Amino acid sequence: MSDFFEYEDENGNFNQTQRELPRERQGESEPRNRRKKGANSFEEKLAKIEELLNMLNDESVNLEQSVELYKNGMTLLKEAREILDNAKLTINEFDKSLNG
Repeated sequence: MSDFFEYEDENGNFNQTQRELPRERQGESEPRNRRKKGANSFEEKLAKIEELLNMLNDESVNLEQSVELYKNGMTLLKEAREILDNAKLTINEFDKSLNG
């Protein structure tokens, strides 16, 4: 069973690539990336990054698709790092308020 993955190219156009679904996702009616627009939480971003990495390892993905997947992954990684840095800052500020 296959699924279509949508990605945005450098011109802002949405394209699709087909890939095999993991066994645990077979039978789902709608692809995961169509259910929600964008990954909002830290955990959602990490899950999306993992999905993109799996797709990058797929030999059937062409160079243009690989570049777009890479760019999307790096953007998500940057956003996830910012969320993590903000969480660390919040914890540090809280610790300072307890000690000071």
